[in-house]
Parts: sequence; C-alpha cells; structure tokens
Amino acid sequence: MGKGSGKGGADAPLKNMKVFVVIVNVMSALTGLALLGLGIYAFVERSKLLYSNVIPGMLVTLGTLVFLWAIVGCIGAIFENKLALKIYFGCLLVLILFQAVIVTYTLANMNKIEDVLDTAWQNAYDHHPKLLRDIQNEYSCCGFRSPTDRALPKSAPDACLKSKNFGYEDSCLEQLSEAYKNHQTAISIAGIVIAVIQLGSLLATWALIQRLPLVERQREEEYLEEHQRLVDAGKGRPTSATTGESSTDYGATGNRKPKQNRGATLE
Repeated sequence: MGKGSGKGGADAPLKNMKVFVVIVNVMSALTGLALLGLGIYAFVERSKLLYSNVIPGMLVTLGTLVFLWAIVGCIGAIFENKLALKIYFGCLLVLILFQAVIVTYTLANMNKIEDVLDTAWQNAYDHHPKLLRDIQNEYSCCGFRSPTDRALPKSAPDACLKSKNFGYEDSCLEQLSEAYKNHQTAISIAGIVIAVIQLGSLLATWALIQRLPLVERQREEEYLEEHQRLVDAGKGRPTSATTGESSTDYGATGNRKPKQNRGATLE
C-alpha cells in the first residue's frame, strides 16, 4: 500500500468520528435552545397552568447547559483537542444523569397531578386571586373541583356561576390536568430524545478520544519516514558517480585512464 493511501486510510475513521460528533452536538445545541425557550415560556405562562418555578427553572438550566456543552464538544472534535474532549465527556455524563433525574421527577409527578394543582390553586386563591381570574377566563371554568370550590369572586360560593363576567358551569380541574399532563409529557419526551442523542455523542466522543493517540503516532511515523526519505535523497545527489555512471575522467568501468597514454601522445 502506498503512502498516500495509507495516510488516507488512517485518517478516514477519525474524520468520520469527528463529523459524527459535530453533527450530534449541533443537534444537541438546537435541542438545548428549544429547552431554554420552553423554560422561558413556562415562566411567562405559569400563571395559566399554576406551575411552580421549579420545572421552568430546571428547563432553563438544562437548556443552557446542553447548549454550552454541545459547543465545547464541537470545538474539541474539530480541533482534535483531547483535553476539551475529556472535559466534554465528563460533563456530558453528569448532564445525562441530571436529565435522568428530571425525567424521573416529571414522571413521578404525573400520578400526583391533582394534589400538585390543588396546592397551587389554594396558594393562588389565598395570595394571588388575579391568577385564578386569568385561569377561569382562559379555560372558561369556575372553581377547582366544582364551580363553587374556591372560585372567584370570593363574595359567595356561587358568585362565579352568577357572575356576568364568568358564569361558567364547568370546573377548572379537568382542563388544568390535561394541560399539565401535556406539558409534562412534552418535557419527558424531550428529555428522553436528548438523552438518546447525547448517549450517541458520548460513545462517539469516547471512541474519538481513544483514536486520537493512535492517529497521532501514525502521523508522526509518516512524518519521520518522509523526513528520512528526504535526507537520504539529499545525501544521494553528490555521490551519484558511485552508482557506476560515467564521467569525463573515468572510463566506462569507473577506473582512471592510464597515464602512459597521455605521455605517448606528447611524443
């Protein structure tokens, strides 16, 4: 096998790994931005769904970390920086574990939706009644479990039913539960998809870290071989006569002509 083909064959797996790691990290960066946007949206709209700040805060934190570490992974892969790749690998592993905790927490709360919403509704009823007005308007409902359960206005239990501004006969629990389930499901699916993508990136990064020393040794050997070839070629240029080539002072056999022939010519 020639040198060119050998070098290309040695670098081909490395290039494929680099491309794969970069593509996966670009996807991770985009999903990180999506999580960041979802978290910001949850902060803005939490009054309608009675969200606490915990889940939106985790989404913003997770989205930011995913985006930043995806950039680090791209830089490490493109420039073949082993230190950056090792830092990225370790942090990505921690990040995957953090995402697993979030998904587990979200799925665990799926069975406690009514309790979570009941606590949030009571807190809003006591301290932030305007939030409940917005929710009742948003979902065209009155009260929590029934139209008379902690409904607004507070003037009477059935004030919401008789109010000209409200007058809704349905409670808000069903609509809130459905919206909460959809939101939690979206978070869980997003977390699982990102984790799968990152696991692929984790394996590819590990393979790339293991591959880099081998490629560096191969390149060093090729450079040394090329250097030695050039040195040998340089040494061979002034001593080309030793290969048996003829010159003006030498015969075909490489021996000097006899002196007596020159003397005979003078006579």
